[in-house]
Amino acid sequence: MIWKALRFITCWTALGAVTVLAISAIFEPETLPKLQICSFKQYTGKPCPGCGLTRAFCAISHGRFSDALHFNPFSFILYAGTVVLALWPILTHYFPKLSVWLNRTKVLAWAVPSTLVGMILYGIVRIIYGPNV
Repeated sequence: MIWKALRFITCWTALGAVTVLAISAIFEPETLPKLQICSFKQYTGKPCPGCGLTRAFCAISHGRFSDALHFNPFSFILYAGTVVLALWPILTHYFPKLSVWLNRTKVLAWAVPSTLVGMILYGIVRIIYGPNV
């Protein structure tokens, strides 16, 4: 029963990741709707650590890597993670030992918190010194 639930969650997560990648391939950063979705920036006028990720994803999908770096340098790590999430059901089907290796090495136990801490530190520096994005 647990394995069926995990497979269900994995498939829906992969579908969500594919949707994010497809939308980022459709829109270019300049053609995105001008919506203020970041409540932190709305209230403070300063960018949060995640500000610029949507535009950066669109830029990466269109091969505009320097633009993506300007929008948010962590976009490359998160984009790669999104691609892995999108392909995860296929990868684990053809390479079943991949899940075992991932659990044994504890890669995610270090990679996810390290990325989040890095983003928070980047956000603090950008709030103090950087321009509004």
